[in-house]
Amino acid sequence: MYPNPTKDFLKLKLENYKSENLTYHLYQLDGKIIETKKIENLDVTISMEHLASGIYFLKITELNKDIKTFKIIKN
Repeated sequence: MYPNPTKDFLKLKLENYKSENLTYHLYQLDGKIIETKKIENLDVTISMEHLASGIYFLKITELNKDIKTFKIIKN
Protein backbone atom coordinates (compact mmCIF):
# COMPACT_ATOMS: atom_id res chain seq x y z
CA MET A 1 0.00 0.00 0.00
CA TYR A 2 1.45 3.36 -0.98
CA PRO A 3 1.87 6.32 -0.70
CA ASN A 4 1.35 6.72 3.00
CA PRO A 5 0.78 9.49 3.95
CA THR A 6 -1.40 10.17 0.92
CA LYS A 7 -3.20 13.18 -0.50
CA ASP A 8 -5.38 12.02 -3.42
CA PHE A 9 -5.07 8.32 -4.17
CA LEU A 10 -3.94 5.16 -2.44
CA LYS A 11 -2.44 2.27 -4.40
CA LEU A 12 -2.87 -1.28 -3.15
CA LYS A 13 -0.77 -4.00 -4.74
CA LEU A 14 -1.62 -7.56 -3.71
CA GLU A 15 0.54 -10.60 -4.23
CA ASN A 16 -0.11 -14.30 -3.56
CA TYR A 17 -3.91 -13.92 -3.32
CA LYS A 18 -6.77 -14.80 -5.63
CA SER A 19 -8.61 -11.54 -6.18
CA GLU A 20 -12.08 -13.09 -6.58
CA ASN A 21 -12.33 -13.65 -2.81
CA LEU A 22 -10.92 -10.32 -1.57
CA THR A 23 -12.69 -7.20 -0.36
CA TYR A 24 -11.38 -3.95 1.11
CA HIS A 25 -13.08 -1.86 3.78
CA LEU A 26 -12.08 1.76 4.41
CA TYR A 27 -12.84 2.98 7.95
CA GLN A 28 -12.70 6.30 9.75
CA LEU A 29 -10.76 6.46 13.02
CA ASP A 30 -14.04 6.07 14.98
CA GLY A 31 -14.79 2.76 13.20
CA LYS A 32 -17.42 4.05 10.76
CA ILE A 33 -17.19 2.33 7.36
CA ILE A 34 -16.63 4.79 4.51
CA GLU A 35 -16.34 2.35 1.63
CA THR A 36 -16.45 -1.39 0.98
CA LYS A 37 -15.54 -2.83 -2.42
CA LYS A 38 -14.76 -6.19 -3.92
CA ILE A 39 -11.19 -6.32 -5.20
CA GLU A 40 -11.38 -7.07 -8.92
CA ASN A 41 -7.65 -7.26 -9.67
CA LEU A 42 -4.37 -7.31 -7.77
CA ASP A 43 -3.60 -3.61 -8.42
CA VAL A 44 -6.22 -1.35 -6.84
CA THR A 45 -6.47 2.45 -6.78
CA ILE A 46 -8.57 3.93 -3.98
CA SER A 47 -9.66 7.56 -4.20
CA MET A 48 -8.98 9.51 -1.00
CA GLU A 49 -9.34 13.03 -2.41
CA HIS A 50 -12.94 13.47 -1.15
CA LEU A 51 -11.96 12.64 2.44
CA ALA A 52 -10.90 15.07 5.16
CA SER A 53 -7.34 15.02 6.46
CA GLY A 54 -6.89 12.51 9.24
CA ILE A 55 -6.24 8.87 10.09
CA TYR A 56 -8.08 6.02 8.38
CA PHE A 57 -7.84 2.24 8.35
CA LEU A 58 -7.92 -0.03 5.31
CA LYS A 59 -8.84 -3.64 6.07
CA ILE A 60 -8.40 -6.43 3.52
CA THR A 61 -10.63 -9.47 3.98
CA GLU A 62 -10.89 -12.83 2.24
CA LEU A 63 -14.30 -14.50 2.54
CA ASN A 64 -15.05 -12.29 5.60
CA LYS A 65 -11.78 -13.29 7.30
CA ASP A 66 -9.36 -10.45 8.13
CA ILE A 67 -6.11 -10.67 6.16
CA LYS A 68 -4.38 -7.33 6.84
CA THR A 69 -5.18 -3.88 8.22
CA PHE A 70 -3.28 -0.73 7.24
CA LYS A 71 -3.23 2.60 9.08
CA ILE A 72 -3.48 5.42 6.52
CA ILE A 73 -2.62 9.07 7.05
CA LYS A 74 -4.47 11.46 4.75
CA ASN A 75 -2.94 14.93 4.36
